[in-house]
Amino acid sequence: MRRIIGIAAAFCFLAASASAQTPSPIVAHYRAYQAALERDDLAGAETSATEALAAAEAGNDARIGALAFNLGALRLMRGNASGALAPAQRALALAHQYPGNGLSPTLANLLVARIELAQAVPDASARLYAALDAAQTAQLPASEISDAAIELALWSETNQRYDLALTTWSIADNFAEGSRYPEAFARARAKLGQAIAIIQAELSDGNRSHFDADNTADALHQLYEACRLLQDLAAQDLPSGEITLAQQTYAQVLAWSAVLRSKVRSDGMRLPDFAVAQGDADGMVEDIGAPASSARPRCMIQTAFLREIEFPSGAAARGELAGASVRLRINEAGELVDATVVAIVGSQAFVDAINRAQWSVRRRADSDPNCRMEMSIIRSIAFSIEGNSGRPGRRPMRP
Repeated sequence: MRRIIGIAAAFCFLAASASAQTPSPIVAHYRAYQAALERDDLAGAETSATEALAAAEAGNDARIGALAFNLGALRLMRGNASGALAPAQRALALAHQYPGNGLSPTLANLLVARIELAQAVPDASARLYAALDAAQTAQLPASEISDAAIELALWSETNQRYDLALTTWSIADNFAEGSRYPEAFARARAKLGQAIAIIQAELSDGNRSHFDADNTADALHQLYEACRLLQDLAAQDLPSGEITLAQQTYAQVLAWSAVLRSKVRSDGMRLPDFAVAQGDADGMVEDIGAPASSARPRCMIQTAFLREIEFPSGAAARGELAGASVRLRINEAGELVDATVVAIVGSQAFVDAINRAQWSVRRRADSDPNCRMEMSIIRSIAFSIEGNSGRPGRRPMRP
């Protein structure tokens, strides 16, 4: 947690306490704030940050701006945007008034813009975008830029600003090393965001019925890269069997890929060479998950439906596209323990259609004789519309 909100005030701890035998109240509270962050006690950190700021105000200390910044950033992290605004605005004013006190006005301005976006202040998105641009020019820490870019990207998705979403997810991708998550995951999530923005922009363009070929290739490439980055992370199962964040994101990548595959097929488009070279419809490897303690190779399996998944009634007439990912859990006896839809692009009707299907799982003959059947895998399902007729299409499951 410290990397997110401890940057601006780090100087005050070093400058004030390097030679002090007995720390001042400001330093004592700041140390308590840092210690609370180290143990992920955000409530305790906010208490100490508030006390550190109050002590600085009582002594008219030069570090008020930095301490106000920390308090504002911490409150924003805890979801208290209304409580974060006043200290952040004060930090910004003091950063401009006393530029030599160590707090960057660009950093303080970025925080204020993030808080205003969280509070739905009019034109906050434009101010945050400008603040992000200034932050990159000023070479602020990657962590600050990453957090702000992701917040604006998510806002843009929600508000159907797909052009802005594409740009800000690209910024998040470029500064993924500053993410609170592993860099590979952060880059994969940003690439998924870019692909979604491209697809949504194409779907919302009422001037054409077919996707632009270059945009389609770009979206496929982003999804392919996201899949590659996530594979090792998504292969790590929890002992409880719960789906991990990496697996959930991986499933979303596959679901959006299924949507794009459907559109490529219905438009009669040619797949990019990088996808064709993988020997699969989209270049994705879908199987993930394996008990870490097992040295035995995993069996090759064949999955199929005992009952076809039907395109929901009325969806074709509305021109809907959809994709989904299903997690299959198989025991050592080769029995299907559970089949759960873990990612869906489309309405609940598509989820219902999948849940009505019955899965068949069998061991392939080309499997290693000593292979194990116990596994957890994720498979995608594409709902397609054949050609331009609007007729529902059926997608057979791949081996």
